[in-house]
Amino acid sequence: MILEIRSALISAIVGGLVAYGFQAYGESQTLKKTARLETVLEYTKAESPITPFATKYIAAIIGNGDLKAAQLELRGKVADEMERAEKLKTLFAVATPDIEHYVTALSMFSDSIDHATDATKMRTWTERFGRVVDTRMALEKSLLAAAGV
Repeated sequence: MILEIRSALISAIVGGLVAYGFQAYGESQTLKKTARLETVLEYTKAESPITPFATKYIAAIIGNGDLKAAQLELRGKVADEMERAEKLKTLFAVATPDIEHYVTALSMFSDSIDHATDATKMRTWTERFGRVVDTRMALEKSLLAAAGV
């Protein structure tokens, strides 16, 4: 009888530990998925953060504003956006190719800032800005898919 009680007690303890383990694992997975989803929504909720600075840059060129200050602001925002995109790699390995395309587009756009100093020299800058917008939209779609949305 003692042997049967001991077996039942051991079975109950092991069963409880296994159930607790599965529950903890499920909660952990839910928390990870929620964190990933929140990250994606935070990233995609607004328009490209570069757009307002690009607008200020165009206004400086057209209105003869402070071009150097506009260049500096735009270049800083591009660098910030590159850093934000790189941080996404740790959570979204599946989206790495789209992240790389976006970072490359940002880098190429940044390289064109110094050459776009008047309205007649804006072609490359405009094309590269369009590429930034396009690759960001592709990245957003990839991130949403990776987050299960």
